[in-house]
Parts: sequence; structure tokens; C-alpha cells
Amino acid sequence: MFAIINLIETQKDESPIIDTKGTIRGKLSYSVILEAFDVDLITKINLLEFETLNDLIGKYLKVTISLNRASELAEKFKHKSICRYSFNDEKVETN
Repeated sequence: MFAIINLIETQKDESPIIDTKGTIRGKLSYSVILEAFDVDLITKINLLEFETLNDLIGKYLKVTISLNRASELAEKFKHKSICRYSFNDEKVETN
């Protein structure tokens, strides 16, 4: 379980910003934090106490994704930038 947490959770990481044509247009700084809660949705669970992901079945997982900043953007992309992501095949758009 420790290896999975280390692969997912990050406090400060960078990813390329890619346009619809596949060209890299800048960098995005982001963080991902995982938290687990018991069935009451209040009691926080220490993820390191579990051996496998199967041990977490029936628990609630909270994933917090923070988009911290965009850098190395061309001037024409600095004014009306859109962040688009999908989760569970559901598309969401934010400005």
C-alpha cells in the first residue's frame, strides 16, 4: 500500500500543458492528496495501516487535486485559459 500512496500522492509536481493538437504549451504545477474515511464519513483512517487496496473496500476515499499555477505560457494563452478534466467518464469544465 505504501508504494501506491507514493505513486499517487504528491505535494508539488509539474505536468506539461498540452493543447488539442498535442503541442506542449506550458507547465502546470499541481498537488494530489489522498485521505480515507470509515463508513461514518468522519473517522479518518491511516492508509498505511492497510496491506492491499482490497482492504479498503467499503471505505471512503477523498482525493484532493489542487492546480497551483501555470507557467511558461505564451502571451495569447494567459487570458482565457480553461482547465478541463474528466473523472469516471464524466467531463467537467472550470474556468
